[in-house]
Amino acid sequence: MRRRGGVALAIVGLLAAAPTFGQGADADPKPAQPGPEPKPGAEPQPTAKPEPKPGAEPQPTAEPEPKPGAEPQPTAEPEPEPKPGAEPQPTAEPQPKPGAEPEPEGDKGEGAPGQGSAGGGPKTDVFAGRGRALTPPGPVEKLAARLQTSCVRVYGAGGFVGIPSYGVGVVVDGRGFVLTTWSIALDTPELHVVTPDGKRCPALVWRADVGLGAALLKIDALDSQLQPLRLGDSRRLSAGSQVIALGNPFRVAYGYESLAVMRGVVSGVVSPRQGGFRVLRLPPRLERVILTDIPNNPGTQGGLLATLEGELVGILGRLIESRATNTILNVAIPADELRGFVKAGLAQAKAEPVAKAPPSEEGRRHPPELGLRLQRASLVRSPLAYVEAVRRGSPAARAGLRADDLVFRVGPRTIRSCRDFDEALAALEPGSKVRVVVKRGEECLSLELALPQEEQE
Repeated sequence: MRRRGGVALAIVGLLAAAPTFGQGADADPKPAQPGPEPKPGAEPQPTAKPEPKPGAEPQPTAEPEPKPGAEPQPTAEPEPEPKPGAEPQPTAEPQPKPGAEPEPEGDKGEGAPGQGSAGGGPKTDVFAGRGRALTPPGPVEKLAARLQTSCVRVYGAGGFVGIPSYGVGVVVDGRGFVLTTWSIALDTPELHVVTPDGKRCPALVWRADVGLGAALLKIDALDSQLQPLRLGDSRRLSAGSQVIALGNPFRVAYGYESLAVMRGVVSGVVSPRQGGFRVLRLPPRLERVILTDIPNNPGTQGGLLATLEGELVGILGRLIESRATNTILNVAIPADELRGFVKAGLAQAKAEPVAKAPPSEEGRRHPPELGLRLQRASLVRSPLAYVEAVRRGSPAARAGLRADDLVFRVGPRTIRSCRDFDEALAALEPGSKVRVVVKRGEECLSLELALPQEEQE
């Protein structure tokens, strides 16, 4: 009985310890019981992180990968914490770069015109009507502003084809004398000038030299703030010298507006009639000109040409054209060519009538009769100056010229066509002698040609 009772008790214990039917190891566990709610006002407890297993290597923290095309962001370095009791260090201001111009301080208050956001912006606003420049004026700007008070706008007669009725003049004497370039538009009773302050004044041609291409005007504007300029030394100019010019191209300034400021470089001071230059519309007695890259547009004639130190070295002239290369050159009349003309005009007591231009190399249509004939048969252009025939006893025969000679030089001028030969002879005085260089076969001969005393029509 005792064995049977013990076995029964053991079986009952095993059945009590065994899992209930349907709740084995694969069955869902019972839902977790909610923990106790935190008390009001209690601080939240930090969530405990799982501790690494003993002997396991620490896993590196994965950084987020940058997006395609995005620029890499610089890693911010942690700022050192100040030590307890240490004084705060002042923030260092950025130093300006060497050679950089200092920026003008603008209005720092909020709502100032032109004041940008935290990202920066222009310090001033030229469209706000405050009249302030974006940057301080430089040396060239200051020089241009000073030279404006020495120039006037000149207005003459209109209606001439290819000749503008307006230009610029330079005040060269405090009594109201203005130097400008000569133009047929100045020969009018309606001639007047406009001063920098917008005042209109009648003008009179006091002296003119058509052969030089210059004119001296007399105005009555003693109450205007005009600053006369003295003629400088144009002989110091050379290729590469920097210059500044003031003009009124295309009539951009009519009243008190500022004249146009042009800056350029001198290409050279040359003598166009020497070395075989062939030019058009050049004053006949102007021996030297200043070549610049400053454009001689309509209205710039008579404008001043000065160095960057403010020395008046010439006035802008008319365009001249080279027949040899079909190019147009920008020229100015040197101050040394104008010095005697201005001195004589300031010394005379009254205005003189405009003198006619002396005969120039383009003023005569017929060369003197020399007793030779050139081969001129050409339908496209003027041919080379080949001698076709020479009359016995003529000046050409006495000089030694023969048929089939090729004339390629008369005096200092190079001859490239029959027209050049005619113009070179027309510019010579009757009775004068000139050296003529010809090519005869394989030889080059220099002959002396004596022109007749009187021209034969």
